[in-house]
Amino acid sequence: MAERRFGICTRYVQHEVTHAAIHFAESALNFGIPTTLYSADPIEQNVSSLWDHKVITSKSKENYVEWIFEATHILWTTPPAISEVKWAKSRGVKTWWFVAWDELLPRHQEIAQKVSRIISPYDCVTRAIQQTWGNKIRFAELAWDTGLPITIKQDLVDPPWINVLFPLMDSQAKRSDQRIINIIANILKGNDKVKATVVTGTNWNLAAKDLLKWLKKTYPDRVTLINASTNLKRCKMYASHDLTVWSSKYEGIGTVGIDSLCMGTPVLAWDTSPQNEYLYDGKNSVLVHAPVKDNWLGVPEIVPSWQNFEDALSRLLQSEDQLAKIRKFSSYGLDKRRVDFHKGWNALWDELF
Repeated sequence: MAERRFGICTRYVQHEVTHAAIHFAESALNFGIPTTLYSADPIEQNVSSLWDHKVITSKSKENYVEWIFEATHILWTTPPAISEVKWAKSRGVKTWWFVAWDELLPRHQEIAQKVSRIISPYDCVTRAIQQTWGNKIRFAELAWDTGLPITIKQDLVDPPWINVLFPLMDSQAKRSDQRIINIIANILKGNDKVKATVVTGTNWNLAAKDLLKWLKKTYPDRVTLINASTNLKRCKMYASHDLTVWSSKYEGIGTVGIDSLCMGTPVLAWDTSPQNEYLYDGKNSVLVHAPVKDNWLGVPEIVPSWQNFEDALSRLLQSEDQLAKIRKFSSYGLDKRRVDFHKGWNALWDELF
C-alpha cells in the first residue's frame, strides 16, 4: 500500500477555517500521516507559532501543481475550484471538503457532488445541504471539536472581579455589531465588579475603533484591548476569563464557543445554529432568544434585539449563583463530542483504506 500523504488547502489568515485546517493537520500527524498546509492566498503570520513558517504558498518553490502531485488525500477548508477537484480525482486523489456553511453559494453544488466526501461539522449543516442539494452528496459527519484540553474552573479567575471576554477578532467583527461596544459601556457603568477584555482584529471600521478608544479612556483600569493572537495564546485568553460574550449573529464553524468551554469558561450567546448543538441554555451557557432569518441554504442569522442581549448579560453578571452554575457545568457534553469527533475521523480514514 502506498504511503498516505495528506494535503490541506486553506486560506492562511486569522480565521476559523484556518484554525480548522491546523486542527486537521495535527490530527493527521498524530496518525503518523505526513501532512502539509497550502495557501493559494498571501499568508498572515501570528496565526500559529508551529505552522506560520511551514505553509506552502504559490510563491514558494512548491506551487500548487507540485504540491498536489505528492498528496494521496486533499482536504479543502475553503471552497475549491471545480477544476481543482476534477484534476485531483483524475489522478485518483481522495478529495474532502470541510464546509463552513455560511460561505456556501449555489454554484458550489457541483463541487459538493464531485468531492469524495463533504465533511460536515454539525447535524444542522448536513440537513441544510441535503434539503437544498439532495441526497447524492456523500457526507462524513464529525461532531466538531477543536482538540483543546477540557478544563473546569472552581471559582472566579480573580475574585471579586468578574472578567468578561468579548472576542471580536477575525470574522467575528462583521458577524456582530458595533452596538456591542455600547453594551460593554453600559455593563461597566452598572456593575463595578466587571472588567472587560475586547479582542480586536482587522475588520473594524473607523467608527468602531473610535468607540473602543473612548471606552478605554473612560474605564482605563477595567478595559483591556488586545489583538487577535496565535492558537496557544487564545487558549490562555479564554482560560483567564470568567465569561465569554459571543455576540455573533450567524456562524460558520462555531469555534469560539467550543474553545471557551474547553477552557472552563461558560458562554453567553444568541440561541441559534450551529452553536446551540453544544451550548445548553442554563447548563453551560445562557442563550438569548431572537427571531432568525434564513439565507438560501437555510443558514440562520439572528434578527437581534440588542437590548434583550444586554439585559440577559446584565442579569447574569448580577447573579453570582447563576454564573457559578454555568461555570460548574462548562464542560457539559464536551467529552462525548470529543469521542464522536475521533470516531468520525477514524471511520473516515478506515473507509478509504
